[in-house]
Amino acid sequence: MRKAGLAVLVVLGLASCGQPKFEPHVAGAMQAMRDGDYARYNASKAAAQQEVDAGWQPGGDPCQLQARDFENAGALDVVNLLDNQPVFKFSEDMRFVYMANVAGRNGFDNRNYTYTRAVEAGWRRQKDCQRNGPLIATNTVELTREIMIKTWWDDLEKRYGKDQFERRMSAAANMLTVRGIDAAWPLRMDMDYVAERARKS
Repeated sequence: MRKAGLAVLVVLGLASCGQPKFEPHVAGAMQAMRDGDYARYNASKAAAQQEVDAGWQPGGDPCQLQARDFENAGALDVVNLLDNQPVFKFSEDMRFVYMANVAGRNGFDNRNYTYTRAVEAGWRRQKDCQRNGPLIATNTVELTREIMIKTWWDDLEKRYGKDQFERRMSAAANMLTVRGIDAAWPLRMDMDYVAERARKS
């Protein structure tokens, strides 16, 4: 079980070395998926929801929006993407392929980012707000999910070898598809994914 917290330790270790700060709830939820621990995932989800509930709310004064509201909304949206309890009981290969598809960069579907869209709608109403400086949000959510996926990817590829890794991930994607879960391996390219979603809309 020493590897259970490896990715989170990498994230926290980088943060402590002066690198950009990582988003703890996204890291916690993605590590829980890696470990197949739905209870721990739920704890990360509840913490992410609490952060959003404590901040700016849709319909509120847009001038009260802060950069942390964007980060909190993005974190909760990513965490929510992983909320599929049966998947936590699947094999590690299937869990990885699932996470890489739904929470990786190529799995982006703006319709699933309900909290981010609400905050962005508020931001567009800010034209008359008086601020001392620009509203700047960091990329901690994106950075965290990329590191968490890459760390898991690298571990599996090292464990299996590159050729076997590719075969196993392809098989895992097929097993997810058989269970009615949209997954692909190799991962879709950004525009391929967008085009496919557009055709299904």
